[in-house]
Amino acid sequence: MNNSHMKKQYLLLLGALTLTFITEAQQWSRIHTNLDSIWTTSIHYFNKGDTVIYSGKTEAAESSRRFYVSIDGGNNFTRDFTNLEGITNNLSGLWSLKLNNKILGFRNTPNLGTHEFQGTNNWTSFVPNAIGIYGEVNVGTLFFQPQSMNKIYTVPASGGTPVQVAAGAITLYSTYTKGTRVFLGGKQSMPNFIMYVDNGDFSNIQPATISPQIVANNDVVTNFFENAGGLYAVLSDGFSRLYKSTDNGVNWNLVQTTHVVNGNTFQFVSSQIIGTADGRIFFVKPGGNADDVYLSTDGGLTASKIGNGLPASPTPYGKLLVNGNKVWYDVKAIDPATFITTDTSMAGLYLLDGQTNGLSEAEMENQLRIYPNPAMDLVHLEVNPGQVIELVQILDLNGKVVLETTGTDISLNKLNSGTYMAAVQFSGRNVIKKLLVKQ
Repeated sequence: MNNSHMKKQYLLLLGALTLTFITEAQQWSRIHTNLDSIWTTSIHYFNKGDTVIYSGKTEAAESSRRFYVSIDGGNNFTRDFTNLEGITNNLSGLWSLKLNNKILGFRNTPNLGTHEFQGTNNWTSFVPNAIGIYGEVNVGTLFFQPQSMNKIYTVPASGGTPVQVAAGAITLYSTYTKGTRVFLGGKQSMPNFIMYVDNGDFSNIQPATISPQIVANNDVVTNFFENAGGLYAVLSDGFSRLYKSTDNGVNWNLVQTTHVVNGNTFQFVSSQIIGTADGRIFFVKPGGNADDVYLSTDGGLTASKIGNGLPASPTPYGKLLVNGNKVWYDVKAIDPATFITTDTSMAGLYLLDGQTNGLSEAEMENQLRIYPNPAMDLVHLEVNPGQVIELVQILDLNGKVVLETTGTDISLNKLNSGTYMAAVQFSGRNVIKKLLVKQ
């Protein structure tokens, strides 16, 4: 290749940096319709590949429960005829363990116990005779609390016999692990809504401070999440409130979210709050239409509606799901007389396009660091907490893929010296491209 041609290719490659980010207008697209007219439909995302599971019942009887499983992010579903279709409804049925990459199902009868998802129609026994709310202490150790008992047990990651580690006024509704600290989200009857444990030492459970303290009768901590360097907790008694901690969960302060309607600013009321790794926080407005989904890009201080592509009917109910920066919205249309999902023309699973909107290109680029660069051989990719790399491609000056991996440590020893492009794809379809020089 002559020098002028190489220079031209180099400039084209450099110009491609302006296309680093996916920036389509934010639009919801329905990727799948509901498979059944199922009563009390619920949908769960599990951080094991792109597995999504519908669970529901065609009537009040537990024997009518249905399972549908998707392993491609909700594009295609398969009926799962597992014998776990008798799982108990009041225990939410399914639970996911993000850190330990497990999907667990609680079975009621026969053979009471917990089973682990290994694939469609394939659930293996995990903890015999154990049902409850599961969480994580650290890699390799799980813990659970039976819903009817104020006790906490730890279990090896491979399953086995639970060992009691704590008891007392402890009723859990959610858990979250950040480094060596595990957060326990409870309800008002606990000594505190949020408690935490360091290094798995359940003999020293610490209460967090919440300001202002909630006085609602049925308030519980529904979920925790991190994004853009912030640590958040959601407290709800039917209406959700957002709390933020800047000292690793010791103190939590209420975030007063507002939105503007016809030029007037109002306090925002939400039925669900959830965050993505790139700094976006999503809200669902209660009592409105299915398209009443709102987005905040300033840490929850303000929120704006992003209902494009969602049905505007007042009857559907929606639930948000998040994986990294990828966002789904489950819509089910309910007949208020029979409580049966009836309108399949609007009900189904929607995916949010334009996943990178809300952050500038400079902010997105800061999500990825490559070093050393230039490099003789090994390079390391470093991403912000919560980001999930799905694919890494190294391209030459002609745009040809010369190396492909999913790892963060990449050997360049089989590549010739020169300039390349590293294209890193994150969950949610975000792609960041950076120049990489092999010496």
